[in-house]
Amino acid sequence: MRELRRRAAIVCLAGLATAGQAPLPVFEVASVKVNRSGEIPMRLTAPPGRFEATNVTLKMLILNSYGLPDFRLANLPSWAEDERFDVAGRSAAPVGRDEISAMVRSLLADRFQLRAHRETRELPTYALVSASSEHRPGPALRASSIDCSAATDRSKCNTRITPRSLTAAGMTMTRLAATLTGIVGRAVTDATGMAGAYDLELTFAPEGPLPPGAPPSAADSDAPSIFTAVQEQLGLKLDGRRGPVEVLVVDSLERPTPD
Repeated sequence: MRELRRRAAIVCLAGLATAGQAPLPVFEVASVKVNRSGEIPMRLTAPPGRFEATNVTLKMLILNSYGLPDFRLANLPSWAEDERFDVAGRSAAPVGRDEISAMVRSLLADRFQLRAHRETRELPTYALVSASSEHRPGPALRASSIDCSAATDRSKCNTRITPRSLTAAGMTMTRLAATLTGIVGRAVTDATGMAGAYDLELTFAPEGPLPPGAPPSAADSDAPSIFTAVQEQLGLKLDGRRGPVEVLVVDSLERPTPD
């Protein structure tokens, strides 16, 4: 394990901090090791005050710590998508997930020399719109009696996502658009004009490769694509457009310094 104590240098982490901002927090102790096991599964856990990543790519570490979907990360070298690492960190005191993510970003700047900047690019996007001029919901979309902003209803609000399904209670169209963003790999904005909350059950064929360990299903060949499912089951449509999307552009990145 190697103790990480960085101050002013961390302020300019990834080219994103500016003068006058407080330095990002750092792990009290941290370790980075190359993983050459050849195994497929990757594991990330963040119990209070700790961070453990096993057999992960640097790409996964960056996306996870910055809270970004894949399409919002640009200019990443190919080795950062292939080589695997074991990363562990411990804070001086128990802290929450947001603080742990900030510490991982500090570690990326220190050990991998990550420097990056944010910029807005014109990219392909989708607008979530009603599939009919009458704004009729589909058979799997129902107005909800749940108000997720009310403390009494908060425990009833839930969202379950698998490679083949999306089930939600008390979901707004804005939140549905954000959830679909992670499934279709493009920014999705809500243009339905539909207010209120909804309960929904959506089933579809997996988009892209299945996660490690997820079993294939013979039913996948008969399942509709996410685009067909949204239209037929929810009465909505993903309309292809172009629009401004903020991306994190990697300026420089190096293989890690040894422990």
